[in-house]
Order: sequence, then structure tokens, then C-alpha cells
Amino acid sequence: MQKSLLDIYVNDLVLHSDKYLSYFPVYEEFFEKYRGKAPTFIEVGVQGGGSLEMWRKYFGSDSRIIGIDVDDHVLNHKSEGVEIIIGNQGSTDFWKTLMPQIGKVDMFLDDGSHQVGHQILTFIETWPYIKNGGVYMCEDTHTSYFLDWGNGLLQGNTFLEFAKKLTDVVNHNHWQGFITVESDFLRKNFSDVASVSFHNSIVTIRKGSPKWIRPNPYPGHDLANQ
Repeated sequence: MQKSLLDIYVNDLVLHSDKYLSYFPVYEEFFEKYRGKAPTFIEVGVQGGGSLEMWRKYFGSDSRIIGIDVDDHVLNHKSEGVEIIIGNQGSTDFWKTLMPQIGKVDMFLDDGSHQVGHQILTFIETWPYIKNGGVYMCEDTHTSYFLDWGNGLLQGNTFLEFAKKLTDVVNHNHWQGFITVESDFLRKNFSDVASVSFHNSIVTIRKGSPKWIRPNPYPGHDLANQ
């Protein structure tokens, strides 16, 4: 029987990791299907290295686990079988250089600076490299409410408000009337957002083609031209 992710986190780590326990059911819900499938997984934010260690033990020794951090001291916390890359997630140039080198990934977890501008930029720059059916997750999104960070409830510049707009993109084939510059940008770049899930301090975005299939109540009636 395979160990749960929480069991690995609590009992099997050599290196340090600091995770909210409420996150683990969300991790399992979206990531469990990749166990033993040799996935490629990126996490921004290495800290003590325990998180990367945990993911490798969870997904298996054939997985590719990549950690990204701005602080080169995290290289001292590298565990077996993981890669650590030093770079600033707030830099467009960093992502434009790095992601073509890595290629397509199955899962991306942003646990980096938690600055809303960095969170939005990271999603925009890395989304094209998420595989179809893959998962993008941003955690600690409660920073969108931090007043002393210049954020706040319903403030338009936060990651949570950006993610809410993606829920409209899921339904873009129903849009009617006036299209703004912003909505046109979202539709052109993120029309392959299949779903957006909100949890306490986590947003999960799944990649795929949003389906809209009407039921056919009339046998022989062709809905293809509807």
C-alpha cells in the first residue's frame, strides 16, 4: 500500500519543509493521478528542501522534480534525484530562457515569493508549458488580502482577482457583446483553461479544452450546425 503524501511529509523527510496541513487533501486531489507515472514537476520556492524531497518520494524515483528559488543558499538543501535552479520568478526574461530548456511539465506549484505580481507573471509565462491535462497550482494566495503588502479584498491587482477572471475564460465561447482589451488578452492566451478551483489559500488551474456539448433530445437531429 502506498503511503499518503501527509504520511511522507510527517514521517519520512530528512530535510525541512513548512506546509499548511490543510493543503494536503488538495495536493492529493489533483496530483495523485501522477504517482508512478514519471511526471515532470516544478515547484517555485525551495526553502529547506524538504518539499522537493517529499514530491520525489511521492511521485517515484522516475519523476523529474525541479525546484526554483532566488536564494542560492538553497543549493545546500538538495536531496537525491532533484534539480534546483536559481532564478527570480519576478523576471520575465528568466522564464522565457528557462522554460524552453525544461520543456513541457505535468504539474507546476508556485510556493515562491507570494507577491501577487510575481504570482500573476509566473502563471502567464509558464502556462504555455503545462501539458494538456496538466495542473497549475498557486498556494498561499491569502497574501492577496494583505493590506500591508498593498493588497486587499476585491482589489483588482491581486492574484485571486486575476484567477477569478480565468473563470470567465472557461466560458469564453458564450461571451457576447463588448470585448475589452483585457478579456481579449485572456481569451487569446488562456482559452485552454479547462477549470479553475478555489480552496482556502490555494488556486488550482487545470489545462484542457472546455467542453460545451448540448444534449440531443431529437433522434437524428444534427447538432453540429447549432
